Amino acid sequence: MWAQAIRLVQADGEALETPPTPSQVAPLMRALDARHACLRDKRSPQDCLLTFEKGKGQWRLVGMRAMGLRIELADAGR
Repeated sequence: MWAQAIRLVQADGEALETPPTPSQVAPLMRALDARHACLRDKRSPQDCLLTFEKGKGQWRLVGMRAMGLRIELADAGR
């Protein structure tokens, strides 16, 4: 089950003293299809923060929403 495949930290990055139980994480998860699930944003439940894919009997992280992304292009010498 995907709820057993992740670990959470507090919003400030501090590790939780005790790991969340599957029953604490499960309400935040959403099945996307038979092989994909995502961890929903609690403030915006339609958005996925992390996306997981099941393959070879395991869940693995395959996507992460970028927040505060800033892209700068180097001067190409034009």
